[in-house]
Amino acid sequence: MIQHEYIVTWMNYIRNNPEDKRFLECFWESQIKSKSVLIENIKQFQPKNILIFGGWFGILSQLVECNIETAERIVTIDIDPDCFKIFSQIDVGSKVRSITMCMSKFKRYEGFDFAINTSTEHVLQDIYDAWWGNIPEGMTYAIQGNNFDTLDEHIRCAKSLEEFLEINHVKDPLLTDVIDCGGFERYMAIAKK
Repeated sequence: MIQHEYIVTWMNYIRNNPEDKRFLECFWESQIKSKSVLIENIKQFQPKNILIFGGWFGILSQLVECNIETAERIVTIDIDPDCFKIFSQIDVGSKVRSITMCMSKFKRYEGFDFAINTSTEHVLQDIYDAWWGNIPEGMTYAIQGNNFDTLDEHIRCAKSLEEFLEINHVKDPLLTDVIDCGGFERYMAIAKK
C-alpha cells in the first residue's frame, strides 16, 4: 500500500528531472521486492520509532510509513547530501525526517526502538563495525546486503547467507531470508543486539 501523494511526488520528480537516472534506480524490481520483503517481515515487531541507515532518497522510509501502522517517527540517514536535496523535494510532510551523515557517526539512539540498514554492501568493514558498535544493546535491527559483486559500489558483498551473517555480526537471528532478485541474491536478517 502506498499513499497516492507519494506516487504523485515521485512521478513529478521523475518528470521534472529526467536526467536523474540514479533516482530511477530506486524503482528497479529488485529494489522494490527487497523493500517489500523487509517491510512485511518487520511488521510483526511493531516498531514505533525507526532509524533507516543508508536510506538513499527516502523511498524505503516512505514505504515504511505507509505500511507499518505502529510507526510514529522515522529518520532516514545517508552520507550523500544529494539524497537530502532530493528527499526534500519528494517529502509530503510525513513522519519522516532525513539526515545527511555517515552511518558510523550516528549516536543518537535514545527513543528509537528499531534500526534498519539496507546498504551493508556499500560500506567498508570498519564503517559497518563502527555503526554496529553504536547500536545499543537490546535494540532490534534489520539488515540487508547482497552477492551482486560486479557493481563497483558494492564493496562488501557476501557469497552466501552464512557469510552475510558472519561479516555483519549476527549471532542469533530472529529471522533470515534469501531474496531471489533475478541474477543475484539479497540477504536479510532481523535480530536483537
